[in-house]
Amino acid sequence: MARTGEEYRKGLEDGREVWLDGKRITQVADHPAFRHSARSIARLYDMQHDPAYRDVLTYTVDDTGRTAHRAFQIPRSYEDLVARRKAIKLWSEATFGYMGRTPDYKASMWAGFASAPHVFTSDSTRDYPAHVIAQYERLRDGDVFQAHSIANPMVDKRKPVRDQVDPSIVLGVVRETDSGIVVSGAKTVATGAILSDEIQIGTIEPLSFDDRDNALAFTVPLNASGLRMIARRSYERSAESLFDQPFSTCFDENDATVVFQDVHIPWEKVFVYRDVPTAYLQWWDTPGFVYMCNQSAIRLWTKLEFLAGLALKIAKLNGSFAVPTVRMALGQLIAQVHGFRSMVLAAEADYEVHNELTGVVQPNRSITLSGRALGPSLYVSFVSAIKELCGSALIQLPSSYRDLLDPEEGALIERYITAPGEGSRRRVQLMKLAWDVLGSEFGSRHEQYERFYLGAPYAFLPTLLNEGQPGVFESLVDAALESYSLDDALDETAAMVLPFGKRILRVGAAEGPGIVSGATPVSAKIDRRPPMMRS
Repeated sequence: MARTGEEYRKGLEDGREVWLDGKRITQVADHPAFRHSARSIARLYDMQHDPAYRDVLTYTVDDTGRTAHRAFQIPRSYEDLVARRKAIKLWSEATFGYMGRTPDYKASMWAGFASAPHVFTSDSTRDYPAHVIAQYERLRDGDVFQAHSIANPMVDKRKPVRDQVDPSIVLGVVRETDSGIVVSGAKTVATGAILSDEIQIGTIEPLSFDDRDNALAFTVPLNASGLRMIARRSYERSAESLFDQPFSTCFDENDATVVFQDVHIPWEKVFVYRDVPTAYLQWWDTPGFVYMCNQSAIRLWTKLEFLAGLALKIAKLNGSFAVPTVRMALGQLIAQVHGFRSMVLAAEADYEVHNELTGVVQPNRSITLSGRALGPSLYVSFVSAIKELCGSALIQLPSSYRDLLDPEEGALIERYITAPGEGSRRRVQLMKLAWDVLGSEFGSRHEQYERFYLGAPYAFLPTLLNEGQPGVFESLVDAALESYSLDDALDETAAMVLPFGKRILRVGAAEGPGIVSGATPVSAKIDRRPPMMRS
């Protein structure tokens, strides 16, 4: 059954090894560096039991009446995709889009993996597809909050793992036993791991065939013996107060480096083992990555709505709302919000059937991955636009809420730092919120996060040359070229207009919800292997 917030918080006290500022942290759920963020996650779990939200957030798993979050549901219709989106949007709004690794993120991935378990078949005697199904059901039925880390701590990005100065820093298998494998090394940028129940380990960048020891995917509880998390600076702990830094206080997921020192992983929790092609193709031949990108897009849509609202409030507060150039800038932000929203809804409406036999569907891959490519630059442009709108007012603020409470100083602030019809407290509150999301350490981290959490631009933009249906665009040019010839120019009696295209190939053209190109699974249409894996 869906967990409660209190059950989630108690689960964090499992003896996990977390290090911050040179000290080992105990009692994560109540520690000043993590407690408010943990409560924000707990609130999400409690929403699943609130009658006002329960039917949107959860679905009935089977005839026993068991319930789970909608993100765990494997969608088989347009209506399922709509229900999934509404649940993700509701949770996103609860954190204003500022928690990127809420439990529905990895739940989405597992729904995708479980819908295509055959992808994990290997030449091993072990039944890895069965492992995938078992892990999916365990996570779903236990309402488990899982983080992930798929980034390697490579010193030289030009070189494969085997050619690094010290290849052992990258997580890999060191030996196997009858009961499982033993791994050592590290993974980086494990966002939200300290606040999660367990972590899924994998790799998304292509590995060389000589890197088989690093071609792994497994799940592991965060209190496993030999596993250590090294936290980055806690913005929550350094926040002055909820009034001064509200989002830093409540929504700091933290990011950790996860170090494995001879950690034992039972076989049943391993689903890719020394298998370079599957370590890569698990993301591309299942709907898992598309579901994750869809969850991220819904969250970013919410985040952009919040930023547009912030811009509107600031313009009205500082009296610039009637200025024509300001109104143009605000209109541009609103148009971009609806543009990105339209991409989410279009991907949903023009869904694809991933597997004809099982009826599993996914949001349109080309649109979803295009949203992934456009999102980072869109977020950065919003931040820049709002900073320009604020000007120096964004930084010339009282040091803390205590200034407002002091009778003498508060009177001066009320006179000199105020806004028409609003007063000093409202102005200071709004501008401190703006600074927290735009210019503070928390805000700067979010800008960097949105730029790179789904990979570097040089890695994800070229994927659209495969995934963005470029053949559709070229076919229009081909149709134009084939519509006329040199002979037409020599024929003086020929009509001096281009005849309608003789051959127009529209693969997957949208004509309504669920228009699908061809009758084969979408995963079979494109060779998604990196060049080194192609024959």
